[in-house]
Amino acid sequence: MSNPNDPNYVGVYSGERGYVGVRIDWTITSQFWKLKRRWCTGSPANDNGQNAGPVTPVSTAPATPAPSPAAPAPTGGRVTWRSGMHCWPSGGDRAIERWRGIPVKVGQIFLPAKSWLNETRARRLAERHRELARRMDIVIATPLLFGSARTDLAGCVAGRYDDRFRAFARGLAAGGLPRAYIRLAPEFQQDAWVRRDPQGFVACFRRAVSAMRAAAPGLRIEWSPARTGRARKAQALVQTYWPGDQYVDAINLSLYDFVPAARDASIWKTWFQEELDWWASFARSKKIELNFGEWGLYHRADGFDNPLFIKGMFDFFSRNRDVIGYEIYFNCRGTRGRLYPGNYNPRSAQVYRSLWRGN
Repeated sequence: MSNPNDPNYVGVYSGERGYVGVRIDWTITSQFWKLKRRWCTGSPANDNGQNAGPVTPVSTAPATPAPSPAAPAPTGGRVTWRSGMHCWPSGGDRAIERWRGIPVKVGQIFLPAKSWLNETRARRLAERHRELARRMDIVIATPLLFGSARTDLAGCVAGRYDDRFRAFARGLAAGGLPRAYIRLAPEFQQDAWVRRDPQGFVACFRRAVSAMRAAAPGLRIEWSPARTGRARKAQALVQTYWPGDQYVDAINLSLYDFVPAARDASIWKTWFQEELDWWASFARSKKIELNFGEWGLYHRADGFDNPLFIKGMFDFFSRNRDVIGYEIYFNCRGTRGRLYPGNYNPRSAQVYRSLWRGN
């Protein structure tokens, strides 16, 4: 494990034991979230819920977003949304702030799925980040279920884990994070066990949210899919997995420059912008934030140093600043999409820094 005191250490999300290094001694899987969970090991998590009901159809209007106006030239220096860039060790956010020229306003903790967090461990996790929360919002990306119960949707719906959900929420609130964002079940549609039982997933999600809110009503619950690549697929995803407006405080979308990479303006428009515009319109119709817990360049064959993607994302954030709550660039050590420090993607890093600094 990397040493956070090493000056060359970029950092990783904090966990119950503090900031931890990137682990790359795992078998690479075909699903990026699974690989990422193995990189970003921190502390176990915990959850619970109630009042789960049958899945009900949800209005996904507007199915086709209004055409976006021509994107203006980025003005820079007008980042009105909360912006973050991870990973970094304790204090490393200050170095990133100096590099990009604006404060880090949001940070994220990833919880691995190996075991639940009881109330004491959740409280300790919150206490470690209480001071950080005074100057930025804290996002906790957490699996829905943990350990041997990882896929037990039936047990969740039956209330088997209600006490665990409530204990987790109580611990966070008692430890000083009563208003944390809970990014629940990140990129959920990439898990086969979720796709096999979408109704069970939705019912479990509802039950977890109800239980956590009963214990800590200030927590902000995020529904967190991965990008689909098409507006029509995003609409179908909502139709299948949306738990109901009363269970969601914000949408949290993860998005990377791959499948395919945005190699030209045509690919950007077809595979990225049209879906992004749909999500912005959908969030606007629900009067909730559209957040990005992860976005960035990607580290596989079709990913590359791509300033067009960076500029496209900045323009999208700027054009939809009324609905964007926060965005966090995925900058972790061990990933080739990294912008700082180092020389991994120099052209993209230059464009990112210029836009976010306002130069």
